[in-house]
Amino acid sequence: MIFCIAYWGVSSDQLSLLLQRRASTIKLVTCIFFFALAGILIVACSRRTMLFHSYKITRVLPCLADPMKIRVIAEVSDEIQEAFPYLNAILKGCIYNHPANTLTIRRDQNPDYLHPLHITLAKIEDEKEAEELLSWLRDLIKRNTRKRCQIEPNYSMAAEAEGIGPL
Repeated sequence: MIFCIAYWGVSSDQLSLLLQRRASTIKLVTCIFFFALAGILIVACSRRTMLFHSYKITRVLPCLADPMKIRVIAEVSDEIQEAFPYLNAILKGCIYNHPANTLTIRRDQNPDYLHPLHITLAKIEDEKEAEELLSWLRDLIKRNTRKRCQIEPNYSMAAEAEGIGPL
């Protein structure tokens, strides 16, 4: 803005005089501008679209680690990798691989693998348990998407945070 004023031929003395005369007005306009920006950020943060509207179990396979259990692969409706650093910050024992866009959550020593568009659950008893876990993950991601303004994302590989607790 100063360059435009200088281009129009206003001298530094004239500009200094204008700033002295209108200092309180300029400060008030600047204050209003920054409050408006803060309001826009708050509204944008609270109205952000929620991740993970739905899921669909696409494959049920024998578990590689325990033949008496199953492995479930489910596709998710939306890309969920935006939630990974926030989940890494709040869940204990996660392994977050930012370059690969994956998050591994340990559930009683049973791993759940989250990818941008699918989730793999291992060591599952049956499809009912898989549905419960997928619903829990969907609700957890939605809840923390709404609260992400209050959570400091953690981009490190192994988070040491307080656990949310068992299912």
